[in-house]
Amino acid sequence: MRFIVLSASLVSLIFSSTIEDNALNYLNSLREKAGLRAYSMQENLQRASLNHVNYMSINEISHEENSTKSGYTGTWPTNRAYYEDYQSAYVSENLTAGEQDYKESIDDLFSAIYHRFGFLNLELDEIGIAIQDNMYYNYDIGNSRLNELCSGSSYSGSGSYYKGVCKDYNLKISQKDYADAKDYLKLDAPKMILWPPANSTDIPPVFYEEHPDPLPNSSVSGYPISINFNDKKTDNSIEVNSFTLRDSNNQNVEILKKIDVHNDPHLSAYDFAIFPKNRLEWGSVYYAKVNYSENGQKSTKEWCFSTRSLNTIANRFYRIDSSNKTIHLISNVKYVLYFVPRDNNDYLGGYSATRNVDSMNSGYIDQNTIYLTLKGKVGDFAELNFENGVRLKAVIDTKDSASIPKNDSCNKKEFTNISYTISYGNNKNALIMPKVKKVFIYNDNSKDTIEVEDSFNNFPSYNNSQVCFDSLKDNNSTLKELENRCFDVDNFYIQKIFKDPNSIFMLYNNKNSKLYEGVAGYINSFKLVKDGDILYNENSLTNDNYSGFTFDKRTLKATIKY
Repeated sequence: MRFIVLSASLVSLIFSSTIEDNALNYLNSLREKAGLRAYSMQENLQRASLNHVNYMSINEISHEENSTKSGYTGTWPTNRAYYEDYQSAYVSENLTAGEQDYKESIDDLFSAIYHRFGFLNLELDEIGIAIQDNMYYNYDIGNSRLNELCSGSSYSGSGSYYKGVCKDYNLKISQKDYADAKDYLKLDAPKMILWPPANSTDIPPVFYEEHPDPLPNSSVSGYPISINFNDKKTDNSIEVNSFTLRDSNNQNVEILKKIDVHNDPHLSAYDFAIFPKNRLEWGSVYYAKVNYSENGQKSTKEWCFSTRSLNTIANRFYRIDSSNKTIHLISNVKYVLYFVPRDNNDYLGGYSATRNVDSMNSGYIDQNTIYLTLKGKVGDFAELNFENGVRLKAVIDTKDSASIPKNDSCNKKEFTNISYTISYGNNKNALIMPKVKKVFIYNDNSKDTIEVEDSFNNFPSYNNSQVCFDSLKDNNSTLKELENRCFDVDNFYIQKIFKDPNSIFMLYNNKNSKLYEGVAGYINSFKLVKDGDILYNENSLTNDNYSGFTFDKRTLKATIKY
């Protein structure tokens, strides 16, 4: 029999777990967005977590405990789980300290790539969460089936088995049972676990620090983007050929570092991540793209997410990109001030203030962003001097030059009803409509069309901007120039809105990549809307912004992202 002397705060935590339940619900909401099963709260793991937050509140913040110090219950997470009679050795741990609440704690862990992969682990399904003083946060995670196996009888068969994977070191688990217990969750999980998830919102824009440190020479960078392939649903020869990020203006975001198993020992062969060099912008849309090969077959995964808006904190926003700035504020109005980092190690630090205003209310949102409210008369000011050398003077005025915080989100339209034309012979053309299996031929000098798909043994095949016609069923001299020949596509007609008789189409010229929009049947109605990086959105009949237009000729899918 053993006895534990619990501090009063630890006793109160055991009987008041609402905050831990709320943390679990929030964590599970994030896992759900990634397509993963929810964690269940596990009593033994929760007690182990409670013990560790108690230790951290007394001593240091660490995964490791010192046996000579007060509150010690085990050197490592598995030892502490054993102390509370958890039977499986497979225990993972995430922890933070200093955050204002569980949401900030969990968000910070998701911004830290190694801890993110811990929360997105495909082999873990139960957790113990403990929070003390809204300061110390601990998350111990395990596998319920392995814990059940370790709580049962020792394997006595003749096949292969594991030993040393349970609290009872000598207890044997058959190799098959052990593998099945670790892998059963993967069968319900998606093929790819994306973070941020597709079409997600409220994503923090920044990554600061983590231990171990994936970016030892950087203290401020953009929020990392990651993809984890489910090894039960993918080939073991996954290769990521490129991993990119674009902003809402379709501009490539500079990448500071890409990590995978080849340059980071903390990752598996199925984990990949990129770190944008600069912080992402608040309230903005981004597009991630991964080109990968699986067993030699090339594929692409693209998705969109948007960063957190500051509009829930304030309605006025300043983006400050100089180290000595004067801004104007209206009295008693709350502002958010974002100081753009000058390099990858630039964060504000603390500050001192000189002021003659009646009152000043300020605080940190993150290490580069603060909120500020001044109350006083016109001309009153507050001067803030930050530890990193940035100086800001805020003067009360009757008006300001601030903006409304951005709140962009992922909206996109996809179009797959696409036809295409080819030219052949002397001013002759063919229109191929794969959705309805129709082929028409026509002459440049005539509006008359002839339907001819039944003249061929098979419908024309398409492969990445090239159309190939089959042999003719009979000796039709009119179509001899098409028989058994392949042609490059001239134009793609992309149906945008079906509204008989005035359907709206996009016309994509395959030769010069120019994009037009107009009404079907009225060639003179088509006007240029995109020419390379130059946009003519004013010509759009549907008032679309074509800055995010993409067209995949391989899959015949057009997308407008905005």
